[in-house]
Amino acid sequence: MIIRTNGAAQIPLFITALAVLLAFAALGMVVAGVASIYGPRAVADATATVRMRAVQQTRSNLRLLEAELQTYRLLPVMLGEYPDVRAALASGTVDPALNTKLAMLAERTGAPVIYALDTQGMTIAASNAARADSFLGHDYRYRDYFTKAMASGATEFFALGSVSGRPGLYLSRRIDRDGRPLGVVVVKVEFGKIARAWIQDMVATFVTDPDGIILIASDPTLEFRTTRTLPLRAARH
Repeated sequence: MIIRTNGAAQIPLFITALAVLLAFAALGMVVAGVASIYGPRAVADATATVRMRAVQQTRSNLRLLEAELQTYRLLPVMLGEYPDVRAALASGTVDPALNTKLAMLAERTGAPVIYALDTQGMTIAASNAARADSFLGHDYRYRDYFTKAMASGATEFFALGSVSGRPGLYLSRRIDRDGRPLGVVVVKVEFGKIARAWIQDMVATFVTDPDGIILIASDPTLEFRTTRTLPLRAARH
């Protein structure tokens, strides 16, 4: 089962279309067995039944993914109204109390990391400030989730973490004051929990971008493989 996205780089609306993959070995064996015993009509009925189940499972998995995303999409909006976040970005100084608050928020929501970048892309607050893999002081001016949020106000970007090496969706939002940007807040979302839930299904499920690159999969070995030959622009990227 494939759930397509509208971009591996920027994903304003993470889900845009559904497609069902029916060419798996189990279906082939069922159809072959039915055909040899009961004939073409039974084959059509068996195929329709499998197709219906796959569509139903796709819709169920889509609702699970959308519910997960909706929860996290509210966080950057909420953080933009935090006086502590705005004050830290305005001053450009690290606030240990803010780091603690972000850590508590990340723990409560399950977000792997929440952080704030100044207008130069430097991390001045992070939920992982107390850990060895802290983002504090890291320069993220080169990341698309920063540059695109600074340019357009908000963006969603799927990529590998430069520190963790784990894939995820970065939800970022620019914070302004008096018409001028103060910086960007970023919430990273990972999909391990959803992928583990998908493993319980009898149908393989994965999310692809328009180029056919698999971003999330019930089978982890499929991640970042392609479902078709990449166009030159994607291959060079």
